[in-house]
Amino acid sequence: MNVRAQSAASAIAAKPPFRAEHIGSLLRPAKLLRERARFAKGGINAAELAAAEDDAIAEASRRCPVTQASASRKPISRSRTV
Repeated sequence: MNVRAQSAASAIAAKPPFRAEHIGSLLRPAKLLRERARFAKGGINAAELAAAEDDAIAEASRRCPVTQASASRKPISRSRTV
């Protein structure tokens, strides 16, 4: 990349031509992670896991009223994009 193109790319990165906000997921509580591990090993059934997820969602909603319930039910991604 030449100097002019690099300078233009830096300017766009500093002030993109659109408005955006970083939206991320809340960390899953340790208790929910333990329950998921138990479920994976057959230690609890799907209904018990769902109850643990419901509890985690309720707690997250009390702490941060704009959370989405679906986020706590999503599988954990082990991959990382760079």
